[in-house]
Amino acid sequence: TTTIAAFIPILLMGGIFGEWIRAIPIVVTVILTASLFESAFILPSHMAMTKIKAKSKPGFLIFLENIYRRNLLRVLRRKYRVILFFIILFIFSVSVVLPMLGFELFPEADNDVLMVKMETPKGTPIYETERRVAKLEKIIEETVPPEILTSYVTTIGEKGTEMWESTTAVSQSYLARVVINFTPHQKRKITVFDMKDALNKNFAGIKDGNFTELDIILAAGGPPVGKDIDITFIGNDDKLRGQLADEMFNFISTNEAVYDISRNDEKDLNELNITLNHDLMAELGITATDVAMVIRAAVDGNVITSIRKEGEEIDYRVKVSDKFKANPNNIRNLTIPNRMGKLIRLGSFIRFDNKDSVLGYWHREGDRAVSVRAEVDNKELNAGKYNKLLKQKFAPLVEKYPDFRVEFGGLEQSTNESLTDFFNALVIAVVVIYIILVVLFNSFTQPLIVMLAIPFGLIGVIFAFAIHWQTLTFMGLIGILGLSGVVVNNSLVMLKFLNTRQEHECRNGQMLKLEHVADAAMLRFRPIVLTTITTVAGLLPSLMVLSEVKSQCFSPFSWQLPGA
Repeated sequence: TTTIAAFIPILLMGGIFGEWIRAIPIVVTVILTASLFESAFILPSHMAMTKIKAKSKPGFLIFLENIYRRNLLRVLRRKYRVILFFIILFIFSVSVVLPMLGFELFPEADNDVLMVKMETPKGTPIYETERRVAKLEKIIEETVPPEILTSYVTTIGEKGTEMWESTTAVSQSYLARVVINFTPHQKRKITVFDMKDALNKNFAGIKDGNFTELDIILAAGGPPVGKDIDITFIGNDDKLRGQLADEMFNFISTNEAVYDISRNDEKDLNELNITLNHDLMAELGITATDVAMVIRAAVDGNVITSIRKEGEEIDYRVKVSDKFKANPNNIRNLTIPNRMGKLIRLGSFIRFDNKDSVLGYWHREGDRAVSVRAEVDNKELNAGKYNKLLKQKFAPLVEKYPDFRVEFGGLEQSTNESLTDFFNALVIAVVVIYIILVVLFNSFTQPLIVMLAIPFGLIGVIFAFAIHWQTLTFMGLIGILGLSGVVVNNSLVMLKFLNTRQEHECRNGQMLKLEHVADAAMLRFRPIVLTTITTVAGLLPSLMVLSEVKSQCFSPFSWQLPGA
């Protein structure tokens, strides 16, 4: 019941993380409930039909029990020093070892997909982008062994901001992406990490002169959590907002471990703004509508006729060449007829201004906003720690401006939400376990003794991760939540047996001595050890099957119990 109580609060987790792991508490609850029913009703009936013969204990078990009893007596005689030692070890584990592990929601896994995102210089026609991407496709075919390459899909005009997005907020002719599909990981020896390194090496020669950006993206082993870096500056002062975004963009661009850097206020090619002299136009007998029609005809052309072919109407449009439009002086030299039929040169009453064109304005709760996003190579840099660095640097900077605020989304937001849900679930689990133990022991203090196994069990968890160079992940946190119900079982069995032994000694008019405690503990040594061994053995497959993506994601969940 304590194990069920530890897993049930996971159902209260919200968002995509709660949906993603909802099956875990359901499966655990069903299995443990069935196990409880079997042990309480079915097993006794089987035992009643079985002739049980007395058997002597194996010699090695007797040997282990004697070693355990001798050492336990030494510990009990020095209990305060032993308790102090483990308290110090717990503090050391949490304050020194745990920060060294770092935290990563869902590490990159050996998936079957890679995505190459690229940009050619802004303004590149779509046919030229296609030509350059064709060179890159050839390198992909030469680099990836044919036996592991199932297909690749190229999209011209879209880059995609996430691995699985089919569209991007703004489509441009200079954007492109290639999604590479590999054979299932069980059938190949080469990992996607190897392929990423090989492609990066071979792309180096084609990037210069063809692409301004060229990045290879790996998918994480869990649900989508957003960009590693996703920082939004919110405020209606366009100049200040742009300056803050520039400073952030330039700062993260200096770090070689940060790549795929983008912002949603990117400027397009120079825009030609036309200002009309309305007073002069009134004197000349020209309206703004007349000017708009002439300029539109020059830039976009006019439909002069239409024909119907095979049931479809086709327009014929006449317009000036792109080369003509590229020179603003040619627009100035266009003429427009006034009311009297006289041709007036446009340049005599209009003014041209060149400026950068903003592709669009984004808003957050009614205020204008700009977001800077990027990915982090976690082999070189921990994304969580880097987000903390950015928060320390830029949050105080924004506080200087009362009308501005900064929000950290993507991985940082997902991490905060997952940690909040985890600690809420942990508190609920601990409280429910405590209530169950209070009912079982009919005491308010003894359950606290039993539950001391939880923090001391964390020592084993932390060192298990450290020894195997494992980063603490979201599934690792869920494992810690689950072990809070499992590790108390050994203490519960031990303390319940000691209480029974104490009652027996009290009925005989004797006090419970250290030797009695050691004897009682020795009697529980065998079932506790066997239970622990079978639990660890059941988790070994998920630790050892490294080729499965789901196993890579869920293995941190399984590291908990052996260590605890």
